[in-house]
Amino acid sequence: MNKLKIKSSISIMIISLLMLTTATFAQQGNGNGKGNRNGKSANYSQSSNYHKMNKGENMLNRIPDITEEQKTQIMKLRTDVMKQMLALNNQLSELKAHQRTLCTAPKTDMDAINKQIDKQMVVKTDIKKLRVKTNQDIRALLTDDQRIFFDTHNKMGNGNRNGNRRGHNGRNCR
Repeated sequence: MNKLKIKSSISIMIISLLMLTTATFAQQGNGNGKGNRNGKSANYSQSSNYHKMNKGENMLNRIPDITEEQKTQIMKLRTDVMKQMLALNNQLSELKAHQRTLCTAPKTDMDAINKQIDKQMVVKTDIKKLRVKTNQDIRALLTDDQRIFFDTHNKMGNGNRNGNRRGHNGRNCR
């Protein structure tokens, strides 16, 4: 009887330990999975925008033997392009929102949905053309050695500039 009590108490301790360990590993870690490592609910978009804004400056600082004049010209070009990109991205967001409205209507109009998709593709083409033109304008400001470095290290114009792909989020009619 005594051995049975010892075995059952050991079994209960092992099960309790396993449950505690499982519960510990199941807890969310420090941060929210979006780059916030301090556990506070910070505004992710501000942090993300900060890194995106500095990405171009960091790239400029890594280009070998870049002059201050080249940096100034590239930053001015970059600012002008960012203004144009903002307008295009806003337009694209509005088109996507209208498409969602059309897709979730009680009676869907496929012709209208297809027209919205065509409009979106026009804006996406404009965005891609602007990125490629900007790359070529920056390349024109660089020396041959700088251009080689820029071409091998630049991710602009590849469509997925920040390395993060947005997954399917369950919206209808994407």
